[in-house]
Amino acid sequence: MSAERRRRPWGVLTLDTPPLRGADARLAIVVGVLGAVFLLVPRGLGWVGDHLWAEDGAIFLAEQHSLGVSSWFVTYGGYLHLIPRALATAFAGAPLEVYPSVMLACTVVFRLIAYGYAARLFASYLGSARWGIAAAAVGVLFLPVGQWEVVGNITNLRWTLDVLVVVLLMSVFTRPAAALWAGLLLFGAAMSDPLVIGMAPLVLLRLVDGRGWSRLPALAFTAGAIGQALLMKGTSRTIPEAENFLQHPGDLGIQLALRGPLSTQFGVTWASEQAIGDVRWLWAAVAGTVVILLASLGARRTGGVAPGARVAFLVVWAGAGLALFLATMAFVSMPAASADRWDLIATNVPRYTALLCFFLTPVLVAGWQALCSWRGVGRIARVVALASMVVLAAGMVRDFGGYPLQYDTESWRGQVAAARAQCDAGGGPARLTLSPHWWGQVERACDGTITTLRRDP
Repeated sequence: MSAERRRRPWGVLTLDTPPLRGADARLAIVVGVLGAVFLLVPRGLGWVGDHLWAEDGAIFLAEQHSLGVSSWFVTYGGYLHLIPRALATAFAGAPLEVYPSVMLACTVVFRLIAYGYAARLFASYLGSARWGIAAAAVGVLFLPVGQWEVVGNITNLRWTLDVLVVVLLMSVFTRPAAALWAGLLLFGAAMSDPLVIGMAPLVLLRLVDGRGWSRLPALAFTAGAIGQALLMKGTSRTIPEAENFLQHPGDLGIQLALRGPLSTQFGVTWASEQAIGDVRWLWAAVAGTVVILLASLGARRTGGVAPGARVAFLVVWAGAGLALFLATMAFVSMPAASADRWDLIATNVPRYTALLCFFLTPVLVAGWQALCSWRGVGRIARVVALASMVVLAAGMVRDFGGYPLQYDTESWRGQVAAARAQCDAGGGPARLTLSPHWWGQVERACDGTITTLRRDP
């Protein structure tokens, strides 16, 4: 970072984020391969690639069959979903039996893209390639709750795209090819989730501070955000005041504690178990204290990074996650988020938990780095860091069973095979059940066309 950029008030947030090279790049690739395998293998309840998620079938695939490419500009829930619809278009011709597994592979690819960019970003601001890779891997690939609802379906790809947006907007791209690719991703993400429009301050930072090609990603994001804003039709999720979290800050705080620090350290299975009984406040307080303590320790260590850059980065990173979470909860009713059942909060609609944990987990890793390098009370500090690592690893194991609602229907391959057999025997169209089973069904005509029979309102 040049002396001129360093003197600017925002200079600590403009570190160069070069790609990892040599042994560091090889390590990142190995970790990425392991992460991909981890996300692709069957969970304890089954293989998500053999179950078609609700909107993946009833919205994106069915509307691709009926509308073609024009479906890209059809809103669902009041806004555009450009990347999920583009993926549905790209793979609509794949054999129907393998369509869910293809969508699973697509979600893993985007997780890997987010991981790769996050590794170079974290490496720059944590002052260590290995710790940067660890923060990106644990926070994006191996996240405990990341094995639940956000795995295997393009409907919930938006949460990975939210992380990718923040990563790309906090990175600097000076080469034309890198800037063009980052811009394309940012444009698509902005056209897939309106929540990221709230990242406008980071866009402004890149436009003001950037030079040449480094401004292109921010400009592309701006174009996508404008397109999303112009084509949005509002939202159908109008929440009554009595059920609006923004009108009940105490209940919102409980959601934040259980979906945030508690789930970040323990995973969602343990978080739900520990939210039962009179000690739930204690568990939330302990987890919150651990995460905040590790975060504050992580912010104190500079390790060759420009003074203030590490602190500013962790604050902005965690703040972006918090802002996205609060914006999300503004459109979630309290009953839908189990506000009256503490033991269900973390695991009910776990995509909201995943959003917050995506951003808090790398901060936790930064705390581990600080403890492992603390010279004053080195052995004790390393024991504390190791204990936190072991607990989080145990949370990954506990959450490995997967999200029950993703596996509550018959095998998709089996359903499609039965539908083909019915047509071969001279029968008519067949009904195929989506996951969750109560969401609805699609109908497969004998020519392979998919139409929706019932949609969740």
